[in-house]
Amino acid sequence: MPEELFSNKAPDITAEACAWIAQLETGNMSSEDQAALKEWIGRSPRHFEEIRKIARLSADTDLLAGMAGSIGAAARERREAVSPPRPWFDRHWRPALAACAMAVLVAGAGFVTLKGAFGPAEAPYIVATTVGGLEERTLSDGTVVKLNTDSQIEVDFDSKQRRVRLLKGEAFFQVAHNSDWPFLVTAGDKTVKAVGTAFAVRWTDGDLSVTVSEGRVAFAPAVAAPVPVVIVPRGPGAEPEPLTKISAEAPLFLDAGQKLSLVNEGAPTLVAAVSPREITSELSWREGLLDFSERPLNEIVGEVNRYTNVRIEITDPELSQMKFGGIFRTGEIEPLLDALELSADVEVERVSDTYVRIHRAAG
Repeated sequence: MPEELFSNKAPDITAEACAWIAQLETGNMSSEDQAALKEWIGRSPRHFEEIRKIARLSADTDLLAGMAGSIGAAARERREAVSPPRPWFDRHWRPALAACAMAVLVAGAGFVTLKGAFGPAEAPYIVATTVGGLEERTLSDGTVVKLNTDSQIEVDFDSKQRRVRLLKGEAFFQVAHNSDWPFLVTAGDKTVKAVGTAFAVRWTDGDLSVTVSEGRVAFAPAVAAPVPVVIVPRGPGAEPEPLTKISAEAPLFLDAGQKLSLVNEGAPTLVAAVSPREITSELSWREGLLDFSERPLNEIVGEVNRYTNVRIEITDPELSQMKFGGIFRTGEIEPLLDALELSADVEVERVSDTYVRIHRAAG
């Protein structure tokens, strides 16, 4: 797994960086705190890189701007610690770390190539990740594909087109431009066509979503009956546009900053504008992280369950819509459970090694 995706060899450093970002976000940084932060950043090049990654993910790069000079100086003088002291945050900001809900371990599940090697014209082959797995591959045409947890694609290139079938899960595509060699992604009976763009396709339990981060794609069903679509523009008080019918002959074009959602194959497709922050959050899995911002607890638990063989169940219906947030490492659930117990009126019952119940705390 490419090390630049995230620091899987130093989870403690990730936890410390998360704690510092949480402290910065409070706005309560004394001169002593700032000095401690500068010392921590200067301790190792990995410290410097990790806090930059977490800051970028949280879309709060401005948090470090006020300390740019001193941090830059510390980075230039950064050094490897021979025997680092107990982290300052561990003594004073452990609750902040838990509330921030930053998980620190990376899923150990790997990547499986079932057959074949990437090539422009050869027999189709399947590539898959296991539960909790994450992998990046470059196809023979230069397209970069990132596979999320428990995902499977079939690569089928010939002289006429580049076709990738998403059999299950989620994949992000950074497509190499070639207008004479169409790039198609199919999921079920739906097709996404792109040339020189970046987008993610998710296909789970009959639900389909397409999120475009760069360029433009064309979306169409491969069925005779046109699919109804409603456009949901961004902005307060904005009214949805009337239903539109799309088909293979009249596809729907999605531009950067738009997301299409088709639920359970039968409901109308919704196309909504999404902000750069929302796209960063939605695609945070590419960095081995899950970024939640005030999401209902049932949505968070449902998403986390995709990355682990431990089943988490909310047994109190009243807790399902409770809003919660944080940034988690994929495949690691303990920081989420600890944060819930510390920051919400929640009791976590660890029934077994593979089953956890969440309910309201007694009393």
